[in-house]
Amino acid sequence: MRREISLTLILLLVINTILSIFGVIVLALGMGVFVSAQSPTTSSSSSGNITLYFFYTSTCPHCTNEIPFLEKLEQKYPQLEVKYLDVGRNEELFKETCKKYETVPAGVPRTFVCNKAFVGFTNEDGELTYHESYKAYKGHKNQIENAVIECIVDLSINSSDISFTDSNPRKYEVINISAIVHNKGKGNKSDILVRFYSGDPERDGKRIGERIIPLIEVNSSKKTKIEWNVSKTTDIYVVVDPENEIAESDEDNNIAFKRLNVEESDYFMYLTIGAIIVICILSMIVLFAVYKALTYKKSSKDNIECPRCGMILPIGTRKCPVCGNEIKWEQR
Repeated sequence: MRREISLTLILLLVINTILSIFGVIVLALGMGVFVSAQSPTTSSSSSGNITLYFFYTSTCPHCTNEIPFLEKLEQKYPQLEVKYLDVGRNEELFKETCKKYETVPAGVPRTFVCNKAFVGFTNEDGELTYHESYKAYKGHKNQIENAVIECIVDLSINSSDISFTDSNPRKYEVINISAIVHNKGKGNKSDILVRFYSGDPERDGKRIGERIIPLIEVNSSKKTKIEWNVSKTTDIYVVVDPENEIAESDEDNNIAFKRLNVEESDYFMYLTIGAIIVICILSMIVLFAVYKALTYKKSSKDNIECPRCGMILPIGTRKCPVCGNEIKWEQR
């Protein structure tokens, strides 16, 4: 009888200890120390080029005059790539390009760059003039160069441009994440895609939102923002032109991140303390129930009750295993 009671009590105490240790571990994890904001970082992407399509014929004198001008533009703007295309050998491509730019497929030289189509060429500067019959602009050299410049942008962002409405929000709180994008290039740029990630997008970061900035003019900046339901402490990455659709003079400054610290300590601490209290109460109830079950008084001619502790003992027992009381049979 004594051995059965001891084993039962030991088993219950072991279970109670294991549950308590588990609660302490959870509490310790919940009270972890968060890391402060990190320094700026960028990520390289493949360089984008500005492509200029120049269609010519070998018998066209204006075409011959434009070629040296285009060669100088390539030297002046390293991100500019000129494709020299003989119309006779590239007739289908010429027609497709004219269709894309909604211009008449006739007349050379024809110059296509960014969103502008030019017909003819002159080494004289002039105003931007639209030639209605060709549905293209007249090929003044300064206007062709201006079209190239308009395509050269340098969009950038760094960690200081990323901000949160609450830098230490609680878990499941909804916050605003803002990002400021700069245009340090020589031309205005419209329809700029900005994408937000939780974690590094090159290492399975999760996309949490995106916005399109309608226009950023030369040497100016624009802010955009998203709402996000905070789930954990993470690095918030912001990527400008994530699909690399915009030709830029510098493609290495389009991504940055900032650490968002989420307060989880209080939640886990209160939850763990409550769990430990409940476990202790339940353990005490179980122990009390076992004790009452073992000491339950039942009438039997084969048993005797210890006068000191009330333990039910079989007839003939000389000493109570619970309290050590010497049993005197005359006490019955």
